[in-house]
Amino acid sequence: MVMKKIEGNTQIVFQTVLSGPTFGEIRVQVPNDTEVAYLDHQFLGGEVGREPLEIGTSNSHGLVRYVTINLEKFRTQTTIQIITMRKKIDLHEEVAKAILGQYQKPMWVINEALEFIRGIRPDVMRYGWTVELGGGVLQNGHSNSDLDLVFVSRSDVEPWPVHTILEKFFSDWTFTQNQSRVSAKIVLNIHKVARNNKSIDLIFVEGVSSHQAENDRSKT
Repeated sequence: MVMKKIEGNTQIVFQTVLSGPTFGEIRVQVPNDTEVAYLDHQFLGGEVGREPLEIGTSNSHGLVRYVTINLEKFRTQTTIQIITMRKKIDLHEEVAKAILGQYQKPMWVINEALEFIRGIRPDVMRYGWTVELGGGVLQNGHSNSDLDLVFVSRSDVEPWPVHTILEKFFSDWTFTQNQSRVSAKIVLNIHKVARNNKSIDLIFVEGVSSHQAENDRSKT
């Protein structure tokens, strides 16, 4: 049989010559990425006919796609073949998916961190604290672990207690860890909070710069 021309990624998945009585129907599995299926039929070298086939699915053994052919309308010695047209693959899209699948977005990037800080800084200042960026996000522009926020008490305003700041700005975060350190010069409180797969280390210090606070925290 000479197959009629079809534009696209085509494949012959089944071909046979009917012999003996033709009755009933047959079911033929087709590739899972089949977009269109056709049945070509030719009787004893005559004209080739074509008709579209409806694609069905079955979940009995996983997702299986198939077509069904009614044999009763064909005579003995008719050649039939099933042609499938597969979905067009966009190579650029496939490459992009492969690259993005291997790329892990950092937990925090610096623009996101700065936006977060700017959102809370005015109110934090009114409570007697400043808030600055520290850690890997400050040094590298991103972090796959957490965001370090350094809260330093202001010298010109009496700072509110740490628990007030936590309740005011992080009440909807989950507290996963806390620790404290007292030295001759500072009281250092570290609280770790998490929400939506993001983690923040909240570092509260009194009477020192945020740079000093970050250095002191690294020694704990």
